[in-house]
Amino acid sequence: MMWPFKNKHNDPNNENGYTLILVLLVFVVLSIVGTGLLALSSNTLKTMNTERDDQSAFYIAEAGLVEMRTSLHEIAKSAYSETLETYNAIEDPVEKSEYDFEGNFIQKTKNKINALYFNGVNPTTNFISENINKQYEKQLNNAALPVSETTVEFLSTESNSKKLTYIIRSNGLVENKMRNVSQKVEITLNAEVEEVEVVIEDNTDPYEVKACYALFTNGSVNAGSGSITGDIYSKSKLVINNSGASLSGNVFSTEDIEIKGSEGIKNVYSPKNITITGGTINGTVSAGQKINITGGTVKGDIKAVDTITASSGNVNGNVLSKNNVDILAYPSIAKDIIALNNIYVRQWFNVGGNYRYGGSIQFNQNVDAGSKLKPLSANEKNIILNDDFINTNEYGDIINSCTEQMPTLPDVSSTFKSKSGVAVAPNATVFNSDSNSDVDVIKNGVLNISHYKTNGYTLDLSRDMYFSNINIDSYNSLNIDLKGETRSIFVDSLNVAGHINLVNPGVLNIYVLNNLNYSGGSFNSNNNNHSSANIYYSGTNPITFGSDLNINSSLHIKNADVTFTSGGSVKGNVYVYGNNKVTVTGGSSVTEQLFLAPNSEFIHSNGTIKGNVVAKNYTMSGGATIIPPQQDGGIINPGTGDGTKTTVIVKNYLQAYDLVYLHSLLEEE
Repeated sequence: MMWPFKNKHNDPNNENGYTLILVLLVFVVLSIVGTGLLALSSNTLKTMNTERDDQSAFYIAEAGLVEMRTSLHEIAKSAYSETLETYNAIEDPVEKSEYDFEGNFIQKTKNKINALYFNGVNPTTNFISENINKQYEKQLNNAALPVSETTVEFLSTESNSKKLTYIIRSNGLVENKMRNVSQKVEITLNAEVEEVEVVIEDNTDPYEVKACYALFTNGSVNAGSGSITGDIYSKSKLVINNSGASLSGNVFSTEDIEIKGSEGIKNVYSPKNITITGGTINGTVSAGQKINITGGTVKGDIKAVDTITASSGNVNGNVLSKNNVDILAYPSIAKDIIALNNIYVRQWFNVGGNYRYGGSIQFNQNVDAGSKLKPLSANEKNIILNDDFINTNEYGDIINSCTEQMPTLPDVSSTFKSKSGVAVAPNATVFNSDSNSDVDVIKNGVLNISHYKTNGYTLDLSRDMYFSNINIDSYNSLNIDLKGETRSIFVDSLNVAGHINLVNPGVLNIYVLNNLNYSGGSFNSNNNNHSSANIYYSGTNPITFGSDLNINSSLHIKNADVTFTSGGSVKGNVYVYGNNKVTVTGGSSVTEQLFLAPNSEFIHSNGTIKGNVVAKNYTMSGGATIIPPQQDGGIINPGTGDGTKTTVIVKNYLQAYDLVYLHSLLEEE
């Protein structure tokens, strides 16, 4: 059946509607592609944000580390500057040469780091500080502020290389990202240094103390109670009383010696006569003439050129005479009796050894000694005859190396100088801001340190000066700037109860022309700048150095009595030129010193002298003690400036470079 009309949709050639389908297909494809691109862009953006946060965390961590590193560098620079300031303030080249600049710099740096980062604790190895947190500016749309957490860990101090080693660790936090970095740093002294040789006058006293003797006298020695641990030499009759004296050295005299007591004597020598009535002698007794023993103990031999007489006492060795031996009573002799000539035995007596004689032997009692009688052979006689018991020179002095070293006084006229040609010190004042006025320090040749504004005044001693008076009250001090030179002060009257300090190493000679009154205080007491000092006193009034006094200077006393009491300290040598009296009643010297007073009476009633005493006559009592040095030279004393020269190396620190050495920066997991 045929329709009355045609359906156009059924027309196979009709293409209407395909365009819409095509458009829809294109739209679908574009939608899919667009959605994919959008997702890709979103993912890329998220990745970029993550990477940005991660990289930012690294930079934040690095920033914290750099800030800590900079802090350590600033600390090192500050420590270097302070160490350099301290070093440059040292004026004494010896002290400067001994200053441990590197060690002090390292220690000062460590102390500063400890105070800032370790709560003042001195850390041990692998000690870690607390976290040091710092916030930074917010980045873009991040919710939280970026933060660095930094610590510093102490690793070690290397004593040999003098180096400080630390590890800085820093964590960077950005949002949920964290990066960790670390770096090892080493703090060292990296500076340009110039070494300079500095020549210094040692200016020490040319008279050194000697270890070979404690006491030397031109006259007598009256040894009462007390103690002398070294050798004793005398050029007059020497009497050692039985009064508790402890003498533990050798005893020498060019005249007679009488031993009444004392324990511990080593050996006794005299070119003349020796008498022993008590005490103990641990060694040998040797006489150029006679020996008489009536008591005491000799643990060694007794030898005499002339007759030996024994009536009592103990001899643990031999009795040997180039002449005769006379046994009067009942001594104890442990070994042989030897006489080049004759032996006389006048009482019942039995020798421990044998009777050896070159002449004859005579017994007044019926003593059975036949087995002990042994005459000397010709060869034995010859040996005894040529044996030098006492080695003396033509003047009767005992020859030995020690007596040849005995010091003598310098010439008086050249030692005590005149003020002739020395100008009076110029006037000087200090300003008193409290009263808006000047205070006189030096006026018309008088120097007064008595006002509180003059305390600590520094006298610029650029030349020699003369003063009529120098007065320093107690608790006040005068500084004298020597400018590294040898200078002299001449003063009629020196009155000191305070302190005199020497600055800028040199030599100061003070010539006191009339009156010296040193009642307290100190003079050159610390001697930190190695300055030398000498006081020359030409007056005749007695002087006393008492308690609360500390003098680091040699003393030259022309013609006055001098007394040293307890509580005071004079560390230099003491020279007394006249026929005076030197009295030591107390005190103890740490410094070994020489008392050279060959024309004076030396009264030693208490106190300890470490060193040597040379006197005309010496009397010891109470707790007096002389201890010689253990070796020649002893502890150096301040002195006359006639010493040798010393060269020291002083370093000049010119420029400091990087004080912090950086190892590679590492990233940690």
